[in-house]
Amino acid sequence: MRLRVPQWSDGALTVNGQKKKVQPGFTDINVDGKCEIVLELEYKVRVNRVKIEGERYLESHCGPLLLAADTRFGTALTDSARFGAELAPLEDEDTLLCFKTGDVYLTDYASAGRKNESEYTVWIPEKY
Repeated sequence: MRLRVPQWSDGALTVNGQKKKVQPGFTDINVDGKCEIVLELEYKVRVNRVKIEGERYLESHCGPLLLAADTRFGTALTDSARFGAELAPLEDEDTLLCFKTGDVYLTDYASAGRKNESEYTVWIPEKY
């Protein structure tokens, strides 16, 4: 049997109660003709920042979701925006996801610009 662990995940797999190390990509499981097998696959979502080579802009993803900076949270869409090392989750009833990193507020792309027609962007200038 083959299981796929998405590139955006740090997956954890347990086969019949025994932990198995997995990496993003495909993982082979030997079932040896057993009738009953218990698999537990946990996807640990991580945030990835993507930078196009030769450019100075970043985009962020939380698992498979694209994130956007939204002015309704106070993020200025200027060259002065700075990413922090960590993401702090925030509560917001109008979004699926909301984070603060440095002085940038990020929300899921589907929720960006939804309220008060705020401005938003996916590509954020990287501070030098």
